[in-house]
Amino acid sequence: MVGHQLPQEDGYRVEPAARRDGRAVVEVLAESFSGYPWTSWIVPAEGHGQRLRALFDLTVTAIALPYGDVWVARGPGAGATIVGGVVVLRPDRQVPPEVWEQAGAAQADVMGDRLAAATQAEAACAGLRPADPHLTVATMAVHPRHRRRGVASALLQPVLALADELRSPTYLETSSEGNVALYRRVGFAVTGRVDIPDGGPSVWAMRREARGTGADEPPG
Repeated sequence: MVGHQLPQEDGYRVEPAARRDGRAVVEVLAESFSGYPWTSWIVPAEGHGQRLRALFDLTVTAIALPYGDVWVARGPGAGATIVGGVVVLRPDRQVPPEVWEQAGAAQADVMGDRLAAATQAEAACAGLRPADPHLTVATMAVHPRHRRRGVASALLQPVLALADELRSPTYLETSSEGNVALYRRVGFAVTGRVDIPDGGPSVWAMRREARGTGADEPPG
């Protein structure tokens, strides 16, 4: 773990997730992504919440906790409940091909009759993604009851500190135009946009260069 100060914001604190936190992170992600344009498009409406939980369980417990990094936001108050999380894939750690294969097969089962739409959406986004090694923000969410309190920005701080330590660019995608401004405030720039075919959502690709490399720009 990088040796930087983890942020605290308005009674919240951000810290690395432990394996025992996996279920709570999955619950927060599933609750937060209900109604999100991307997941609303690719995940079937029938059993939507259960399917979201299954998908995020794959992302968090099968991939990110063993091979990437997960940070959580806790608080406020004595209960220190997990109210947000961010999932990161790192350029210096490789997810074994067999893990991707197993996760892909499980994801296909979850997608059901929306598998073709999900595959088409992924193909549409493929051209947005950088070819050079990079840190990926795979997903991030703050529970609806805890938004607009600086929690999302606090969650991003250790992610960007890690990217700077690794001297790595950071990449993410969002299908919420409102999120674009949030990411711009911490130094990301829009590098592309695609409209998913057949009435799907728009997806913005965003990138932030590592600080101290000479290639970075001040936050917009």
